[in-house]
Amino acid sequence: MGKLKEIRFVYAGSGISISEEGDNDFTAHISKTRKISIKQGKQFTPDNLRKIYQMADSGNMVFSNGNSLGYLVLNPLRRPTKEYINNLTDEVIQLSVEMVDGKEYICTREGQVLSDNPNKYRDIPYISNPEDKKYMLTNYTKEYDGQTLYRIRALKDFGNVKAGELGGYVAGEHNLSQYGNSWIQTDSKVFNLAYVGDNAIVRKSIMYGNAKAIENCRVIHTTMYGDSIIKGFAISNNSYIYHKSVICGESRVSGHLAFEGIIKDKVFIKDPGARITGIGIEISDEVQISENVKIDGHAKIRGRSRIMGNSEITDYAEISGEAIIKDNVCVGGKSRIWDSVILSGYVKVNGRALIREHAELYDHVIIADSVEVAGNAKVKDNVVLSGCCLVSDNTKISGNARVTDYARIYSHVQIRGNAYVGGMATLTGGVCICENGQVDGNLVLSGDSIVKGNTRICTQDEADKIFKPSVFKNMSNENSL
Repeated sequence: MGKLKEIRFVYAGSGISISEEGDNDFTAHISKTRKISIKQGKQFTPDNLRKIYQMADSGNMVFSNGNSLGYLVLNPLRRPTKEYINNLTDEVIQLSVEMVDGKEYICTREGQVLSDNPNKYRDIPYISNPEDKKYMLTNYTKEYDGQTLYRIRALKDFGNVKAGELGGYVAGEHNLSQYGNSWIQTDSKVFNLAYVGDNAIVRKSIMYGNAKAIENCRVIHTTMYGDSIIKGFAISNNSYIYHKSVICGESRVSGHLAFEGIIKDKVFIKDPGARITGIGIEISDEVQISENVKIDGHAKIRGRSRIMGNSEITDYAEISGEAIIKDNVCVGGKSRIWDSVILSGYVKVNGRALIREHAELYDHVIIADSVEVAGNAKVKDNVVLSGCCLVSDNTKISGNARVTDYARIYSHVQIRGNAYVGGMATLTGGVCICENGQVDGNLVLSGDSIVKGNTRICTQDEADKIFKPSVFKNMSNENSL
């Protein structure tokens, strides 16, 4: 028989550290999950080795946090056998009865030791499950919206749910699938023809009507009704999802109203001030929406578009590509915003306008009717573009300029000041219209022509006589905004 040696068990934050008389340091450890690790080469006496295994298998140490009796150093060993239901919040706390120094204590799943006697709490009933069901309806009921709802209890382990665990409330088994890992957590209500299936998790939410949560989605602090659907790996948080809305893919939706719309793929919407309230809205791909954005009507937003800063997308507008829309921009009508366009600062786009190919619009620009802006064009200040005009190919327009009718402006043209271009005028090749200059008619103006002052050009003959400073070597081009 080996010599008796004193053994020490010490709380170590992540479990229990152990040393034996004669050790210079700790030579064994029991983790919070009760896994035993012994330092290589260390041999405990048989008696002390038995004590180590007894501590891991059936013993607990308690550390105090200064406010209560304390917490178990090791995770609770036994399954929860008791439960406590808070009548005010409906929260369910499951409890284990653990032995500490020969005395029974009641503990939460997190290992918190309560000072109450275990007999104070209700036993979790043992229920046979010959049909191998996932859950059952209990006798715990709640009256809600004129009907009786029944609390559910798990009958077996699945996902993160343990046998005996109480969940939320349903009107009947048609509200929650008996298959997969789907679950309705505490303080949630699902009734009417609403359905939770596959691996969907519903937490602190209300679902009714024909609402569906399926596949791998997460519904958190959300109200769903009508024919709305959340599916895929989508997450909804603090939202109202109603009528015929669909949220799917890997979308993230937080703090919004989704009304008869489709949100799918990897859409990311996060902002308690955003509002999505149209009839037929589609938001897909990797769109990001934030900062009090409003989306209404039949708008469609796709690609990697980013919409932020109190902007508004309404009517039948379409946004796609990698468009950036920010700072009080309003896009409506049947406008289309494509590619890597930037719209910023109280810009308004309406009618059947098309903005594409790296075009940039800033400040208080107004785009209306069937205007097209493309090809790296830059428009800023108080410019108004209307009619069926085309602005393209590195054109720059600023100030209080107006462009309308069927004007065609491209290839490094500059228009600024109080300039006006209309009719069927075509401007190309470095033309500059500035100050109070006007070009209005069926004509072509090209090269380094400059129209300024109060000059007005209405015919081709007048256009051909326009001064071109590049002809004179000692005169500079007037070609910068």
